[in-house]
Amino acid sequence: MFWSYEDYTDSIYVANGAPVKVIGKGRIRLLSKPATGGKEQTITLTDVLHAPDMSSNILVSLGQICQVEGVSFSGDRSIFTITRGRDIILTASAYARNLWALDVDVLVPNMAASVTVSPKEIEIDLLHRRMGHPSRSAMYDILSYSQALSKNISKRDIDTYFARGMCTPCVECRQHKTPFPTSQTIIDRPLQLIHTDIQGPMPVESAGGARYMLTVIDEYVENT
Repeated sequence: MFWSYEDYTDSIYVANGAPVKVIGKGRIRLLSKPATGGKEQTITLTDVLHAPDMSSNILVSLGQICQVEGVSFSGDRSIFTITRGRDIILTASAYARNLWALDVDVLVPNMAASVTVSPKEIEIDLLHRRMGHPSRSAMYDILSYSQALSKNISKRDIDTYFARGMCTPCVECRQHKTPFPTSQTIIDRPLQLIHTDIQGPMPVESAGGARYMLTVIDEYVENT
C-alpha cells in the first residue's frame, strides 16, 4: 500500500479515547473516482500513519485535508465532496450509519517494478504466498518457531512488508466492511422469499451462446 515508508513512533487516539500505537509513516496513492461526476485523477496522501492495530484499513482526517491551501468540503447525509477551487478532488459516499467510504481505488506499488524492494522483503513475500497468505501475527510465529525465514529477518521487517502492501490479494480482500444486520423476516411458505444472484459476463460462451448465469434460491424449501 505504501509507496514510500519510514519508521516513526507515535500514538493516535480513536473515538473512545483509547490510544493506538503508530510504528511508521509514508506516502500512499489513490485513484479518485468522484461519485458526483468529476474526472478520475491520482491523489497522493503524504505523512500517512501506519497503525497496525486499527480496525479500519484507511481513516482519513477531513480536518487535515482541508488544511491544504484552497481545499474545502461540503456535503449532506449521503455524500461529502472535497474540492480545490472548482475541481472535485474526492467524494465520500455513505454506506452505513455514521460511516462514509472514499470513492477511490487504492493504488498498490508493483513489487517487480520497485527498485526499493529488499531481498528480505522478497523472501518474506515468497513465504507469505506459499503459506496461504497468513496474517501478520502468524508470520511472527513462523519467524519464532521455524527456520523458514533467514535468521537476519526481524519482526520489524515483517511489519514493513505488511505496511508496504506488497501482497495485492491481501490488500484487496482484507478491507473492512460493516456487517449486514440480522434479518427479521419470517417465512412460512414457498416463494415468499427468493434470493437471486447473477454472474458474468463469462469469458467463454455456453453452447447456447449465453455468457451470464442467474441463480435463484427459495429460502423456505432451500432449492436452487
